[in-house]
Amino acid sequence: MRITEIMINNSALSDLQSTMRKFNKLNEQLTSGKKVNFPSDNAAIASRMSNLDSRLREIERYQSNANIVENFSKMYDQILQDVSSVYTRVKSLAVQGANSGTLDSNLDRKSIADELEKINDHLISLANTSVSGKFIFGGAESDKTPVSDLGDIMTDPKANIKHKISVGGYELEYGITVYDAFGTKSGTSIFKIVDRLKDAFTKSDEITKDLKDAIKTKDNLSMQNVTLKNEIKEIEKRKLQAEAAGNTALAASLQTQIDEKNSSIATNETKIKELQGDPSAATPVKGLIESKSELLKKAAESIQNELGAIDEIQESSSRTISQVGGTQRLLELTNSRMENFKTFSEEFLATETDADPAKVYTDMAMQKSVMDAALKALAQIVPKTILDFM
Repeated sequence: MRITEIMINNSALSDLQSTMRKFNKLNEQLTSGKKVNFPSDNAAIASRMSNLDSRLREIERYQSNANIVENFSKMYDQILQDVSSVYTRVKSLAVQGANSGTLDSNLDRKSIADELEKINDHLISLANTSVSGKFIFGGAESDKTPVSDLGDIMTDPKANIKHKISVGGYELEYGITVYDAFGTKSGTSIFKIVDRLKDAFTKSDEITKDLKDAIKTKDNLSMQNVTLKNEIKEIEKRKLQAEAAGNTALAASLQTQIDEKNSSIATNETKIKELQGDPSAATPVKGLIESKSELLKKAAESIQNELGAIDEIQESSSRTISQVGGTQRLLELTNSRMENFKTFSEEFLATETDADPAKVYTDMAMQKSVMDAALKALAQIVPKTILDFM
């Protein structure tokens, strides 16, 4: 086969172009830092890169979801800890009230009632906590206020459900509703419990004041009768003296005074019986003092009855706090697993795609040497033309 100059030239140019393409590819790797910039460079590696990129984006989405749940869990934990301490204070006040069914107690019932009212306002404020316009205890009705200003739960029982979010390939439930944190299985709520306690303390305070006033009035009437009886004795002595002296007019006047004072004593005795009762009567009658004392004991009993509900809601609160703690622990483990997998994926992706600068430099130097050698050889082979002599 005859080798012509044109064939030599074409072959040499083709080889030079091939070397230049290799040199250009190495230059792209050096400037981009990647071994594969286009699927045509290496289809297998490009496919693995695409899969790893998708997986990394999925992990970032999982981590974003986990961060959302973690932030909510921290908020729930903080609020529930505050609520738990409030429940403890409410129980302490209720115990004081339950053990103070007599006047012997120095309990300031009005101050306790005022404190309970402020506690209820604080609990309602906590129950209506919102983030970005969403009420965190609203369940499926997070756009509606969970509790009214009067302490009525406004969230529909059907909305008493937890939120779900995808984390690590499975659905994670999170979220605490107003029923979980502030309600009892019996259907009541801490707001109504505190309201009833406040009313019981207010009522017992009013009864206590009435009872003290009644006892004070009875004692005053008794003292008046003692004074009146002493005065009658003195008047009777003067009357006897007047009768002995034959002063009938004075004796009659003194008798009138005695009658008036006896009438006052009788009136006072009637009032005293109304206050302390008349056990000696055919049908014993309770006086105002006894009635008020019984009412005071009943008020204390009504406070005692609320202790069971308080214990129930404290137990429910403790369980809820434990659930939140469990969710936080699960999130910690999930985040750790996601972070480890992300690190592994990034390292594997870097191994697959990142160019080795030292190797690229070496390959570029080799291609340059090939290029220089090829140009020198071509210069020796290609015949000289007239242009070489100009």
